[in-house]
Amino acid sequence: MTKIPFSVVIPAAGFSGRMGMPKAELLTREGDTFLNHLLGSYLSLGAEQIILVSASNLATSFGENERLTQLINPHPEKGRSHSLKLGFQKVNLGNACFIQNIDNPFWDESLIAEMIDKLSENASVVPCFEDQKGHPVLLGKTIVQYLKSLENIDNLKVELDKFPRQLIQWNDPGILLNINTPEQYSSYLTGC
Repeated sequence: MTKIPFSVVIPAAGFSGRMGMPKAELLTREGDTFLNHLLGSYLSLGAEQIILVSASNLATSFGENERLTQLINPHPEKGRSHSLKLGFQKVNLGNACFIQNIDNPFWDESLIAEMIDKLSENASVVPCFEDQKGHPVLLGKTIVQYLKSLENIDNLKVELDKFPRQLIQWNDPGILLNINTPEQYSSYLTGC
C-alpha cells in the first residue's frame, strides 16, 4: 500500500428518523458499535485524523485519542452536506480524505489499501459492486482543498463531478449496504 497521508470525515449528525435511534450506536454482528468499528478500522490503517461530525458528543471507546476530533454540527437540519463542509474545514493541509458514512461500515482493509493505491491528487476513488457505486469515497488532496474553499456545498455530487473519478470494481456487496431502517438493520444482522 502506498503511504499517503489521509484523513476521514464521518458525517453523523442526522436525525435517524427512520431508524429510531442514532446509527452510530447500532451494533455490528461482532457486537461493536458502528462508530467504534469504523474508528478502530481507520486508526489501525494509519489515518492521520478522523473527524466525526455529529449533533452531540458521541460515546466512543477511544477516549482522548489525538487523531480523533469530534465536531458538533449546530445546524443538523442543514443536512449531510453541511456536516461534510464542517469536517472538510478541519482536514490537515495536503491530506487525501475518505468520506465515510456512519451507516456504511461494511468493508475490509484490503478495499481501503486498493483505494489508496489508485488515488491521484486531483481525482476521487469510488468502489463499485456490479457497476453500482458504493462506499466509502476517497478524495484526492486537490478536491479536498477545493471543497474547503467553497462557502457552502449545496450538492456534493455536482462538485465531485468537476473532477476525474477512478472507479474500482470490488467483489463484495457490503460496500452497497446502507442501514436506514429497522428492517434493513434486521436483514443485516441476520445475513439476509
